[in-house]
Amino acid sequence: MQLTAMDTLLTFLIIFIPAGLCFWQLMRFTRDTVGTRSPLKISRVYKTTALSFFFRLDSTIPLYCFFVSGLLFKVCFLKPAPVSVFLENAALKSLTLTVMIALFLLIGILSLAIDLNHWQYAKNVVITTLPEQHTIELKMGDTELILNEGDIQAIHHYHNDAKLRKAYGEYQLTNGDFFFLPDTVEGVWVIKEYFKNIPEDSTVKTLPFIKQHSGTESAGG
Repeated sequence: MQLTAMDTLLTFLIIFIPAGLCFWQLMRFTRDTVGTRSPLKISRVYKTTALSFFFRLDSTIPLYCFFVSGLLFKVCFLKPAPVSVFLENAALKSLTLTVMIALFLLIGILSLAIDLNHWQYAKNVVITTLPEQHTIELKMGDTELILNEGDIQAIHHYHNDAKLRKAYGEYQLTNGDFFFLPDTVEGVWVIKEYFKNIPEDSTVKTLPFIKQHSGTESAGG
């Protein structure tokens, strides 16, 4: 079969446009991390907004779970001929589908609940890098910190050790204060990029909700 000029053009666009976009994103990422716009070379400002926090690929998981559970519910209970009418072992299969609906709903609700919990510690966080002074300015609501080498005593990470990763860090300061930053905060990676010798450890939490603990006062509130 002979391809027309239009077929050739469409094939070219389908193959090379996505590849070009991926290459452009890779070049941009390299430029913004270790290249000419590296936060170690120029002052960069990273602000976490509702758009940047909730419109990520992993933030669509709750929507996907709610969609699948709704679709299964419709197939199970809302069709003119319910599943129990036209399937063998209808009771067992209905029970299986009901469990699947509940499971998807539970995953969606827990994922959304963790996101909303983390948002309380991520909203309007602004990280500004100051390479000439080799310091980081961190704004968290009404709190403003200037972080220098040696100000962070340790970083303790909490995560769920899953493909649908939810994680946050507890940053312990040498003055006894601490603050929390979810991994979804824009530019949070530059803290470890600036201060490479901070001791780190991690703890696996099935549900990594951020919870203020008693004792030392949080620097963020």
